[in-house]
Amino acid sequence: MVLIEYIWNEERRIAQSPRKMKACDSRLTHRQVQLMNLVASGLSNKEIATTLNLSQFTVKNHLRRVMRQVEATNRYDCR
Repeated sequence: MVLIEYIWNEERRIAQSPRKMKACDSRLTHRQVQLMNLVASGLSNKEIATTLNLSQFTVKNHLRRVMRQVEATNRYDCR
């Protein structure tokens, strides 16, 4: 839950920032935000995959990328 709150706060901070976004900025994609909302709801990777009509591998891949972007080691890590 801490990771979800951190990501949510970062997305709001970036959205409120007056500077223009560059392609290299580490914003979450729409799909990653969807995924994180489902993680916050307590769904497993398998349940998320079914909900979003994705493979479990794709869900794990999205999660890994989000965690790398925010330098988290697991779903509950906050830095």
